[in-house]
Amino acid sequence: MIAAALALVAFLFMIVSSYWPSSEKGVPRGVEVVGKVAGANISKAGGADVNEVSRYLAENAADCFRKNRYGLEPKSQSCAIYNIKTPEAITEENVTANLKCEDLPNNDCIGCGKCVSTRTAEQDKLFVNITRKESLVNIRYDGGERKIFIESFGCVDNLDCDDSSACTRDACLDKGTIDSKCENMLDCSLPACTNEEGKQGSSWCSLCKLPSEKGRCDDGIDNDCDGTSDINDTECKPCLPANKTEGESCNCDLECTSPLACANGACCPKDKVWNGTECVTSVSSGNDSGGQPRDPAQAFDIVFVPLNYGATDAEFGRFKASSDAMLAFFLRTSPFKDCADGKDRVVAHYIQPKDCQTRCGNDVNGLCRTCHTAAMGCVRNSQFANTWDKIVALTNTAFCSGVVGCVQDYGAPTGVSFSACGPLTPTHELGHQLALGHVRAPGCRNPADACEQPNNAADCNSGLTTCIMSYCRNRDRFCPAGYNHLKTNALATWVQGC
Repeated sequence: MIAAALALVAFLFMIVSSYWPSSEKGVPRGVEVVGKVAGANISKAGGADVNEVSRYLAENAADCFRKNRYGLEPKSQSCAIYNIKTPEAITEENVTANLKCEDLPNNDCIGCGKCVSTRTAEQDKLFVNITRKESLVNIRYDGGERKIFIESFGCVDNLDCDDSSACTRDACLDKGTIDSKCENMLDCSLPACTNEEGKQGSSWCSLCKLPSEKGRCDDGIDNDCDGTSDINDTECKPCLPANKTEGESCNCDLECTSPLACANGACCPKDKVWNGTECVTSVSSGNDSGGQPRDPAQAFDIVFVPLNYGATDAEFGRFKASSDAMLAFFLRTSPFKDCADGKDRVVAHYIQPKDCQTRCGNDVNGLCRTCHTAAMGCVRNSQFANTWDKIVALTNTAFCSGVVGCVQDYGAPTGVSFSACGPLTPTHELGHQLALGHVRAPGCRNPADACEQPNNAADCNSGLTTCIMSYCRNRDRFCPAGYNHLKTNALATWVQGC
């Protein structure tokens, strides 16, 4: 009996110890496992060696890539979220130095050596953007771009939030409505809240819902929390003739009685758009630049244009996911973040890839010439022809190297960027569209035209390495001179009172 009891105790200890936090399992000092697809919470105190933590991140990134069939999985997922603390910010070079390149190649990295694989033709399968020495870091697989992202996210402290909000671990949230169960975006990846996905009235719906069900019509989740999901959601249904009249809500032109067209979510006559209450005439001209945007109204309108995408719903989903990521990054870095209703002051419009099948080149000539012409042509032929303040075009790529974004001049209507480069590149190009120039910073790559634009030339002398308009690695904000120009000039109409 004693022997049997001892054997049972030993067996139970083996089971418990397999889930118990332990530094012997390879978790270095300075790493706290906050959320993981499978695993327990682990707390570790103190600082850590950069290489030690970089090795840990590289191993987990490779494991995430393996679990997603080495880039074959079409759906995205967050594999792990860590709170790390190191003597200095970890760079992509640090992580790449610890990769098993056959498992996860990364051959497009500033300062990185050769890291290639015989398993795949595409060698750029990792993107790292860790902006702080102490940072929340998300390791995620992007099913659209088929690569791994290791990124910092969220706020650092309450100074990053306005007076009515508090920094709850990673997000600025209204102090009066913070929920104890799912109080920040981080929780959307944790078991405490994932079982509430799409449940109306839940914390998930108040914090994690998406603006549209489109592009996510097969996951069984009510992503926009409107009470319907997947094919039952109007946004997922095929476009069928419906003979709707002026002012009735719509998702496509076929639903409207000819010659009406679907403009901003409602059926309107040609050359008019829906402003929320009625169809109104917009101001435009037919010059070679593609026409002037309409008179500024309550919202800053961005039209997102897909270039070189296929015409399927899945392709629209990929395009929209990249567009939404850019929009979220722009909202949290631009002066719109100073407005309590900042998200309501920017309206995103999406052109369907099936309606924009003009091709352009994925090279410097394409990005800086033919892609701009193609993007403007698609806008001219859409219901948003007279409903834009700036146009952001994403050209479908599986790589991010060489010239990856371009505008034709400061203040230009269109900016074109590679979709594989994440939200930073199109935000950088939008900065140019809002009349910001490049800036220099110590230790960073310096573009030839740095500091030439007076609107933000002062940022060149600041010594900051975090400016979005620089060519630095840790770019996560518009620096003071550029931010001031956006708030007092380029975006002043839309951020009044903030």
